[in-house]
Amino acid sequence: MISPQRFADVFDETVSKRAGQIQDHWFNAPEYTRVFLNRSDSVLNEVRERLGLMDWGAEFLRLDAAYSTIPVEGGTHRLALVVEHENAVRTAGWEVRKLAYVACPLRVLITYPDSVPHGETLLAEYCRLIEAIGVFASGQLLVAFASQDKPPFDGRATSIAWRYHLYAGPEFLPVYPRRPS
Repeated sequence: MISPQRFADVFDETVSKRAGQIQDHWFNAPEYTRVFLNRSDSVLNEVRERLGLMDWGAEFLRLDAAYSTIPVEGGTHRLALVVEHENAVRTAGWEVRKLAYVACPLRVLITYPDSVPHGETLLAEYCRLIEAIGVFASGQLLVAFASQDKPPFDGRATSIAWRYHLYAGPEFLPVYPRRPS
């Protein structure tokens, strides 16, 4: 099983390594999405490989990414990680609802609030959505937020800050990636 901490560590290391590519495409949603999804050289494919998972293919159960453990001989595939990547933060609540119903050890939402206070407001909204649904399938929900922490320069994002939050009942708790030594 992939823990939220392990995912945050590997994901953060990957997006840090690819910061220039991410900044270059920040303002072009279709290209930016391609940096993250559905390509052999995408961020999520690299994360998947580093976590030792198998890709179930794009849009499995209408999810952006679904990954399973690689079964031992004679074993079965077990869904281990699902990811929703939403450029339009205003519609990310729909993705939270979808993830709440999926029974998977780790579910991840990646989206982009305007600021840290906006992200905190979104987390409170996500808690209310999950509570209103009345169902939260087994597993854990990790939210990865990214936003510019400095103004753009010459049409390019200059610095992007990533923050991670784990749903823990009625609230989200911060998760801090550990840097490799």
